[in-house]
Amino acid sequence: MMNFEFRMLSFPEGLRGSFPKKFSKFVHRIFGLEDTFWQKTDGLIQNSSFVIQNSRRTLRLIVVLMILTVSLNAQQYRVFGKVMSSEDGEAIVGATVFIQNLNLRTTTNREGIYEMFAPEGTHKLEVFKQEKQTTHKIIRLNAEQEVNFKMNEIIRELDGVEVTDEQTSISGISRLRAVEGLSIYEAKKNELIILDDFAANKVSNNARQVFARVPGLNIWESDFAGLQLDIAARGLGPSRTANFNTRQNGYDMSADALGYPESYYLPAMQAIERIEVVRGAASLQYGTQFGGMLNFKLKEVPEKPVEVNLEQAVGSFGYLNSFLSVGGKPGKWDYYGYYQYRKGDGWRKNSGFDAKQAFVRLRNKVTEKFKVGFEYSYLDYQAQQPGGLTDEDFQRGNLKMSRRNRNWFQVNWNLFATNLDHDFSTKTKFNLRAFVLNSKRDALGNLQQIDRIDNPNQDRTLISDRFQNFGAEVRILHYFHLL
Repeated sequence: MMNFEFRMLSFPEGLRGSFPKKFSKFVHRIFGLEDTFWQKTDGLIQNSSFVIQNSRRTLRLIVVLMILTVSLNAQQYRVFGKVMSSEDGEAIVGATVFIQNLNLRTTTNREGIYEMFAPEGTHKLEVFKQEKQTTHKIIRLNAEQEVNFKMNEIIRELDGVEVTDEQTSISGISRLRAVEGLSIYEAKKNELIILDDFAANKVSNNARQVFARVPGLNIWESDFAGLQLDIAARGLGPSRTANFNTRQNGYDMSADALGYPESYYLPAMQAIERIEVVRGAASLQYGTQFGGMLNFKLKEVPEKPVEVNLEQAVGSFGYLNSFLSVGGKPGKWDYYGYYQYRKGDGWRKNSGFDAKQAFVRLRNKVTEKFKVGFEYSYLDYQAQQPGGLTDEDFQRGNLKMSRRNRNWFQVNWNLFATNLDHDFSTKTKFNLRAFVLNSKRDALGNLQQIDRIDNPNQDRTLISDRFQNFGAEVRILHYFHLL
């Protein structure tokens, strides 16, 4: 509200002659009045007051006097309230509350409360906060007023962007991100082996080539076809990777993770996308093995209804590898599976093998926040074991000879798993992994010292093991701000 007030000017007796004339000269400089103006108006000053004449130049003088005597009065009112999250009702700290056309703004404190003063009238009160949807309210202000806000999180599903570039590195070694799925690896000792980024003999599961880029590993090859994986770290024994907690897609795949952690099962390298190696204190969340955790993550499905991949390989000593994989993503379903058949005679006598392996995965995206998947892994192989050599055989160079032709080793592996993922919100995620193992392994042969002749009429030793166990892991990940 603006109040204008005009008052007549009066001058003391001593200033009647000097001050009005000086003021006239000031007005003359502003409005370009003639020098004779004061002479024309001098006679009009009576009783120390201006007698306003009806002339255009005199009106200009009145305007100047009015501007000099304006007083502006504007009433300010308090606007206050609280800014909260619409999801959980928690106070939002640091939100900016503003009236843009008045250039008024403030921020919320630790309790989400704000306060400001604004003039009377209708205003648009707005609230802004990063990662929140900006909101506003129209207020009519004529008294103190409380205005509360609830802000929603910004959730937008962006279109996919495919970036294609030439490969600039063939090292094949990287590091895990700070958060992978629901696992935290920040500041943890880990390596990530990406199999498609370097050249390796994946047809024969050659562990020496695949793990050669990881420092500190001991690698032992007990067969030329990669039927078993034998690696270790920290100077530990590599036999059947017993000092690593071995996993496939995040769940245990060894005979018994705690009591008998030897690995007789190894997925086909042709079906593996990457291998995660976690060592140090971070590996304790997976098991008691001193070496760490080893996770084989199989390939994801292509973005198409169906894709078929067939690989056929042959090698020396009668080696044959047939690999067939099928995968696709029709609608909310996705599937992936492979079958591998391998056989060979071996470079030593009595060292042939025959192996069959399969894997099936079926997943469904029930809702935008809930996914469920089922997996089944199968392995069945039989291998003849030629036995060791005597010192005399080794010195003579008879490395291909064999003193045992009745020693056999066979494995039958059945591994079932399920995986459930649910997002309660953008900050809270839930994962459940469960598995069931029903497997066996049999070793048959003459276990006497190698320098003794194997009598075909003598009984052999049979060692038969059955493994039946199950397990489940629940993980909850929640993002929060400490300050």
